[in-house]
Amino acid sequence: MLSTFRQSMTWLHTWCGLVVGWVLFAIFFSGTLAVFRHEIDYWMAPELHVAMDTDSAVTVGQQVLQQVAPTATRWVIDLPTNRTPVLRVRWQADPKQRFQSRSIDSAGHDLAPRETRGGSMIYRFHYGLLLGTTGMWIVGGMAMAMLVALVSGVIIHAKIFREFFTFRPTRPAPRAWLDAHTVSSVAVLPFALMITYSGLVIWWFIWLPGGLDLAYGGERAALFRDMAPAGFSRVAPSKEQAPLADLSQILQQAKEAAPGGLAIATVVVTAPGMANAQVEMTRISENALWGAGDRLRFDGVSGVLSERLPEQGAPAFVAHRVIRILHELKFAGPWLRWVFFAMAAVSCAMIATGTVLWGSKRRVKHVKSFAAGGVTRRGAMAAFGVDAMNAGVIAGLCTATGVYFIANRLLPVTMTGRADTEVTIFFVSWLCCACAAIVYLMMLHRRFATLDGAQTMLRRLWGLQWAFAAAVALAILPLDAITTAGISGAIARGDLIVLSFLASVVVAAIAMAWVAYMGLRPLPVLRGRRS
Repeated sequence: MLSTFRQSMTWLHTWCGLVVGWVLFAIFFSGTLAVFRHEIDYWMAPELHVAMDTDSAVTVGQQVLQQVAPTATRWVIDLPTNRTPVLRVRWQADPKQRFQSRSIDSAGHDLAPRETRGGSMIYRFHYGLLLGTTGMWIVGGMAMAMLVALVSGVIIHAKIFREFFTFRPTRPAPRAWLDAHTVSSVAVLPFALMITYSGLVIWWFIWLPGGLDLAYGGERAALFRDMAPAGFSRVAPSKEQAPLADLSQILQQAKEAAPGGLAIATVVVTAPGMANAQVEMTRISENALWGAGDRLRFDGVSGVLSERLPEQGAPAFVAHRVIRILHELKFAGPWLRWVFFAMAAVSCAMIATGTVLWGSKRRVKHVKSFAAGGVTRRGAMAAFGVDAMNAGVIAGLCTATGVYFIANRLLPVTMTGRADTEVTIFFVSWLCCACAAIVYLMMLHRRFATLDGAQTMLRRLWGLQWAFAAAVALAILPLDAITTAGISGAIARGDLIVLSFLASVVVAAIAMAWVAYMGLRPLPVLRGRRS
């Protein structure tokens, strides 16, 4: 414990943020992109970019399933939505077998999308670093550290809200970075607390498994089965065959019965072609966190509504479900989703400026240590290695994401192991950016002998990294136009998802190019400035 409580919190905030800063940035950055993971999935499968008649989708799906899986025990029709305008049919030949699936167009013809991890890879990296349960434990530790950093940050900045209106980007590096860190922190403080805490609560049964192990022997499925609301009543089995009702009429009946604002994305048919066939639909509210939706069951032969289950459950289940819906934005429309995206992006800036601030505060001490013995490669690495890695990790992650998108367009469509190769290219690109930052430091270590020299060289390193990231992002548009229909095709079919994706890439490229310019431009020599 240091001499005062605030000094202790300052020490805790500094080292807690530094140790986990790079991993936290990667988690928040991937979470920011995961806000639109379904849209990224769609863009990375250009074979699915076809005009879709949503009115006839369920009829087409029923016809295709009757042809390819007439004896299946279960059908699932995933209807086109605003976020995923794709018609997909799935069927299960036997309850013990896995579902088979096809993506089809409005005429019922098969669409063969390329193998890709898409936005789902980014989403899985966000909550588990693609390392399974081990990765989830790491992310959980990072989230706890983030909570500690947020709370301690509020404590050490006694005048935090007044400092929010004091941003001095032209001041010397430590002051300017501190102002940027404070402004970004205060701007998204409630959001950062909510998103971090809810991320921990979602996986509570991993961090606190004692009760689960004691009461259920570690069986998570049994726990959630008891917590979840009661399902539909069981239907007596039947071996008598009967024609399935027209699903389009049942769907229309479900839509007319909706109180308003409810969306139906999936139609499930159990025992199709049998006398005991049942059709189930889940109606989801896009304007409420919980309580507005319901589940409907229809008789599969007559098409009559037989059962309705309102959206309800035990308090513990509802609390957990609402927190998960809030964290994953399952309730949000497009505009609110963009607001969350912007706040998540500012949260990334908060983490990035915090890691940079740590190095900027220590540069004067490092430069003074070089005055006696000069600068060696080892000394420069020890003094400025963290600063160099900041650029390689933070800007390099943006570059790797752009390379990931480019690999999706350049790799052969029929390539074996194509999806895994995309992921490998992503991580190799990220590693190369980090290594390039270290090589830059080692090659130009003599120029770090003075404070001005160190500041200038680090600014150029950031500028070069961001310039490369911007160039990679800008390369996505022409490559997309060459390998697919690109912008012209999206305009022709009115594909707002593709147009929004490409527009976002352009905006990101412009922002990164501006940051690169700020790093590479020559600074004016100030009168009376000491070298």
